[in-house]
Amino acid sequence: MKKFLGFIVIATFILSACGKNYDVKDVTKGFKDDGLAVNEEREMTKDDYGIAPMKAKEGVIFGVEKGYDDQYMNGRLMKFDNKDDLDQTKKYYDDLGKESAMFYSHTYKSEDGKFLIQMNGDIDDKTFEKYKKSMENTLK
Repeated sequence: MKKFLGFIVIATFILSACGKNYDVKDVTKGFKDDGLAVNEEREMTKDDYGIAPMKAKEGVIFGVEKGYDDQYMNGRLMKFDNKDDLDQTKKYYDDLGKESAMFYSHTYKSEDGKFLIQMNGDIDDKTFEKYKKSMENTLK
């Protein structure tokens, strides 16, 4: 009986040490709580991925700020089941921007290796930095 109770205590400790399992809505709520724009947030569809790899477990797209044409420049937040899928998707966006400045976008993967932010390249670097910082603070 003591061994069984010891096992329960150890298992509980290990599970609590694993931390919370965040989803994209937790992160976008963190953006909002930090005063960042999350306009017209919606779940991503296959059309939102375009020709990019569609390997995310879940994803949302949202307006960050309006551009010169008064249309929102978007951000995408995606959650992945594994690091390889995330890295492949990030590489796609990064390589696309290297091929043509017209396709440049900001990308950042979370320190836990589960989330990727991708934003329109015309969004100011300082604005993008705020989203990165907010995401990491939410995931801590």
